[in-house]
Amino acid sequence: MPDRRTAILGHLGGLTAKAAVSGGEGPQRLYLSREAMAPRPLVNEAEVRARFEARGFVTVRPEELSLETLCSLLSGASHVAGGYGSAWLNLAFCERKPACMVLAPDYYEGFLREVSMWLGGMAAPFGLLLGSHDGDLDAGDLLYATWRLELDRLEAAIDRFLAWRAPT
Repeated sequence: MPDRRTAILGHLGGLTAKAAVSGGEGPQRLYLSREAMAPRPLVNEAEVRARFEARGFVTVRPEELSLETLCSLLSGASHVAGGYGSAWLNLAFCERKPACMVLAPDYYEGFLREVSMWLGGMAAPFGLLLGSHDGDLDAGDLLYATWRLELDRLEAAIDRFLAWRAPT
C-alpha cells in the first residue's frame, strides 16, 4: 500500500494530466474576486474590482467554477490579479503562466512567504501590492481581520502591471 504522500502526489498527477491546459480562449485580463469569501475581507473590494474592470479585466469568482474552466481561463490570460488566497494554487495546473498581481494585507508576513513560494515555485511572474489593516488587529483573529487598498496606489500599480511584458 502506498504511503500517504505517494497517494496524494499520484492523485494530483492525475488531476494535472486531466486539467492541464495550454491556453484556453477567453479574456486576456482576469480579476479573481474574493467578495463572497469570509476570510481576509477586503473592505473596499467593490471599488478595487471596478478599477480593474475599467482597465479591461473580467471578474471571475473561482469558487463558482470547475477546475477545468478555471484553469482554461487562467492559461489563456496574459494578466491575472486578485486577493491573496488559494485560487492562486490553480496555476499549478496551467502549462502557461500569466503575469500575476497579488493583493494582500500587510498584517501577516506569512501571506507573503506563502504566495512567494507558490508562485515562485511555479515560475509564474508576479508582483505584490500590500494594503493596510482596517481597524484593530486581534492576534488570534488574523484570518478574519479586515483590510483595504489605497485606490491611488492601486491604480498606479495596475498601470505598471499592464506595462510589464514577459521576456522573449
